[in-house]
Amino acid sequence: PSLRIVAGSARGRKVVSPDVYLRPMMQKVREALFSMLVQFDALSDQCAILDVFAGSGSVGLEALSRGVGRAVFVDMSPASITTVRQNLASFGLPTPGAAQTVEIVQSDAINFFRQAALDTAAAQAAALTLGGFEEEDGGPVRVVTAASAMDLGPQPRPFDVVVLTPPYEEIDYGEMMDAVAGSAYLAEGALVVVEYPVEMGSMPPTLGPNGRLRGVRNRRYGRTVLAVYVCQQREGVDVRPEEFDDILLRRGGKNAKKNKFPSRQKKEPEA
Repeated sequence: PSLRIVAGSARGRKVVSPDVYLRPMMQKVREALFSMLVQFDALSDQCAILDVFAGSGSVGLEALSRGVGRAVFVDMSPASITTVRQNLASFGLPTPGAAQTVEIVQSDAINFFRQAALDTAAAQAAALTLGGFEEEDGGPVRVVTAASAMDLGPQPRPFDVVVLTPPYEEIDYGEMMDAVAGSAYLAEGALVVVEYPVEMGSMPPTLGPNGRLRGVRNRRYGRTVLAVYVCQQREGVDVRPEEFDDILLRRGGKNAKKNKFPSRQKKEPEA
């Protein structure tokens, strides 16, 4: 079935997908996601959203259609970068006359977050693995063609909503979430949404240094699960660690896999 924008200025418009293997967020899951974001009062003209593993850009496009002020799309695939630009142009986004800004970054997701690490030494080490960047003049849309997160400005500009829809079998969720939880790209009160397969077992209720990310929702939609975390705390958002248990793993049946979060387990020092 084709993907379409659910609400806002581009409501009903078909989202074109890149001509590469892609597992986009299902329509019903995207609708559930934005229902939660509306419930948390997270979408406004002051909101900055980060769409990671953007693919066609359906999440960021939906947010722009609903009037958020800033959207940044991150994907490693050149085909995805091109498709996001095409969808933006087709939908007339950013909205003319609105104070919306859009950036598209071709980047490895984990390095994107690591370069904006709260740990300065870690950020510098990640930056050394990446080269320079080229910037295209795309009119109202800024396109950064490189893996350098810091090219978005001299200081990381934090986001209010971060959505990650990684390819299930190609990503180490523990490594990815360590990078996200330790990133300066998260504003206090930011909502972080992670899509993952039910077979993986439940995501943990807290993530990051000093439990920086705290679980608020963990909802299943068929094989897909959406885990929602808040960075530190946010007014009107209640923490629900009870939703993050292995009931999801038990429902997964015989094909359930072990939880892929080795990086959150503390190793004993060697003698």
